[in-house]
Amino acid sequence: MKQTDMNRSDNQKGQTPPDQAALSASDAEAHQACFDAMAALLDNETYRSAAEPVLQQARRQTGSSLALLCMPHSSHVRIIAGDASEEEKNDHPKFWKQISESLEKEGFQDIPGLDNLCAIPLRTEDVVIINSPATETRLGSIPGRQGTVSSFCGIPLRRGNEVVGLFVLINRPDGYGRDILQQLLPYLLAGGLLCAACRADQQSNLMEGQLLESRRLESLGKLASGIAHEFNNIYQVLLESVESLQRSLPADHDHAHELGEMRRVTEKAILLTRQLLGQNEQHPTEMRQMNLNTILEEMQPMLERVIREDIRVVMLLNPSLGPVNADPEQIRQLILNLAAGAAATLLQGGRLTFRTANIRFDNHSSSNRPPGLKPGAYATLSISAASLAQQAQVSPAPASTPPLASQIGTGGTFSAAHNIIRQFDGEIDSDSLPGGLPRLIIYLPRVNDQEATIVVDSEATPDPKGEGETVLLAEDEDAVRTLTERVLQRNGYHVLTARNGVEALEVAERHDGPIHLLLSDVIMPEMGGKDLVQRLFVTHPDVKVIFMSGYTGTAIQRAGVKSLQPCHYLQKPFRTAELLNLMKVALTGEAATSG
Repeated sequence: MKQTDMNRSDNQKGQTPPDQAALSASDAEAHQACFDAMAALLDNETYRSAAEPVLQQARRQTGSSLALLCMPHSSHVRIIAGDASEEEKNDHPKFWKQISESLEKEGFQDIPGLDNLCAIPLRTEDVVIINSPATETRLGSIPGRQGTVSSFCGIPLRRGNEVVGLFVLINRPDGYGRDILQQLLPYLLAGGLLCAACRADQQSNLMEGQLLESRRLESLGKLASGIAHEFNNIYQVLLESVESLQRSLPADHDHAHELGEMRRVTEKAILLTRQLLGQNEQHPTEMRQMNLNTILEEMQPMLERVIREDIRVVMLLNPSLGPVNADPEQIRQLILNLAAGAAATLLQGGRLTFRTANIRFDNHSSSNRPPGLKPGAYATLSISAASLAQQAQVSPAPASTPPLASQIGTGGTFSAAHNIIRQFDGEIDSDSLPGGLPRLIIYLPRVNDQEATIVVDSEATPDPKGEGETVLLAEDEDAVRTLTERVLQRNGYHVLTARNGVEALEVAERHDGPIHLLLSDVIMPEMGGKDLVQRLFVTHPDVKVIFMSGYTGTAIQRAGVKSLQPCHYLQKPFRTAELLNLMKVALTGEAATSG
């Protein structure tokens, strides 16, 4: 009785039973470890430093040899912190050294695959406890660590309904039971917070990296646009000079062949520049009546040089092909991109065939009319690719040969072609010819329903001449301005020249008489084309306007010249025939056929 009273007296003095005292000490250590982790994180220390006290206390209190804090990452398990006993470090020095060095250098260590012990709790999103070596060695080990584990405890860490991390304990002598979860609860809460913070930080770094990459690409785009502008001005001078010499010299002149080669090389350089810089640019649209045959005939020498030498280019052009309304510049770029994509499917050489035709769909021909195409008259351009074996009919394509559109890539070139053609109320389709040869077909509405309409040979059609109209030419590049002035004067125009918008306004004010047309560069020092036109319209409201530029689409869109109507646009470098045809359209309103 006295002993009982004594015990009661001792308890009343504040003494605690041994089990309760141990539990309180354990709780205190757990909470202190969590506080240390949060303090380290708030002090902007690494996640490894923040997690170390949590893992260290959890490992010691459970008697485990290894503790890891992990995150799911793509097809890997990502270790972001770890703690090990001296025995563990000595038994597996290579494994622990690799983890330590990776955490120190990268901040994480990835374990490949999702078929190992650490990955199972992440896959199942449930606690996984193993207290005896797994019969499957692959499931009983951790990649990089020798031997199987004697006991394993993997606990998924959640934030709401989502698993954000994993708490791993390995090799507890007495094994693990569900009761240990209660003891680990403070550590698990801290680990979940650390994983969530780490994931948010990684996402932030990813977004920051994407932003930096976007800015880098934007800077490269601006640089490329500036380079393209300079190259296009150079090409303009070369092209106009060569064309001028060719027109002034007889066809049998000693240097006629060299001039032809110079022109072909210049045109090849133009096409290569457009291919490199033009695929991701949105060019201003300049609708004109044109003929696909003319475009293809002009492009054939260039295509033969741009496409590989082991691929033959064949043109089968209908001489009575009807005209269409489209942007010649965008059509050229489209043909070049599709041809390059089709050529890429011919790994061992072959033949690319370009064929034009007239076709008409009535209300009763819906079965063979491409989806989205209205009944009416169309000019078509088909591009088919045949390998050497298919040409020789040694190895005909099987019936399951994928269409050319899917081989080119529906997400890239073919998709971009769709967007361009639909601007002109047309359509692009893909099918296979007899024998399985893949083919692309472009449909563009004909301007009228007449089958035979136009002379195909552009060289046989003389360039339209001026009738003494006054042209104000504003161009800051001296060589381009001088050559363009000569071309216009030779073709019957009276030319006033200026180096920028400010000078052009001064020239217009001094000029006694009408100014029929303004031919202006878009981007010039002191005053650009848009401001020049807006001010010139005040004093010369009837003046016609043609903008020209060596810059690519993005810079032109920013310049805002397409908002000015009615205005025409000409992309440098352009041919003399293109300029003279467009001037006729602007001055007379007549539809001049252009290539």
